[in-house]
Amino acid sequence: MAEGHARSAGDPVLDRARLSDLEALIAIDASGQHWTRPDFASELGNEPSTLYILRLDGATLGFVVVRVAGSDLDIVNVAVAEPHRRRGLGKRLLQLLFDHFASPAVARVFLEVREGNTIARAFYESLGFEETQRRRNFYSDPREDAVLMSLTRSPAKG
Repeated sequence: MAEGHARSAGDPVLDRARLSDLEALIAIDASGQHWTRPDFASELGNEPSTLYILRLDGATLGFVVVRVAGSDLDIVNVAVAEPHRRRGLGKRLLQLLFDHFASPAVARVFLEVREGNTIARAFYESLGFEETQRRRNFYSDPREDAVLMSLTRSPAKG
């Protein structure tokens, strides 16, 4: 069931991922660490949910894995399916995620990205994320730094 966002026909929705989405999740994954079937299966068992998908007309277009700790939302993994990239769906996915967690309690959003992933870094910067620090040699194959980024959210207006 979709998360209840107002939408018109043909708009993508944020939905809680289900076991039936497992194959689509594996196919979409483009993270530098390439999650395995057990990684995704483990996330699917979390309560409350930590794995959300962007769905349009029954098709899974992308996903995001999150952790919430106090007032912090940590984006652990996010990807859009290759044929759907560069169409604004990544932005839509994160906007819907931010709407889902629109609460005065969630004030900051964090993520990390490979230093060499300039496209993703520019995308996150366009959403207001700023680099906060680096983790030296965090990634392997190839070895490179992780760039940690954060976004401070305005309190939800009610």
